[in-house]
Amino acid sequence: MTAGWSRIDKATAGLVVVDHGSAETAANHAFEDLTRSRFDDGTWRHVEPAHMELAEPTIPTAVHACVDTDVSAVVVSPFFLLPGRHWQTDIPAAVRSALTGTGVPFLVTAPIGLDPTIAVAVGASVEACLAQAAGSGSVCPSCLLLGMRGCRVTATDA
Repeated sequence: MTAGWSRIDKATAGLVVVDHGSAETAANHAFEDLTRSRFDDGTWRHVEPAHMELAEPTIPTAVHACVDTDVSAVVVSPFFLLPGRHWQTDIPAAVRSALTGTGVPFLVTAPIGLDPTIAVAVGASVEACLAQAAGSGSVCPSCLLLGMRGCRVTATDA
């Protein structure tokens, strides 16, 4: 157990889900919509999506939105597969800076990791894209979410 933590009461805590961020506005909006539709169900006091870089809302913006609703703690969940510099250093530093002087504790959770369900989701996505590219399937769910007509098929010169 982490020092100072007993049990987080989600009803009084804020949740910030962080992705990398994209130069593609549609990708950012799809992530934001996913975060709100999946987690903003009344379980948490406040839920905010955030982008590590390239787009708003940033981590500080999302953390401040949580603090503005008088949360007891902020839980930050990186929407990344594996640990790296962002998880180890950048995200905790951004959250710590945003919470300085508030007295609100925070926890950065582990990245999604290599849960077997991730492999199942990747496989399903690949199969949907292959079927769509071959003309035997409908547009894959990811393309629909991003407002694309279909998967990109690219060929090299023979």
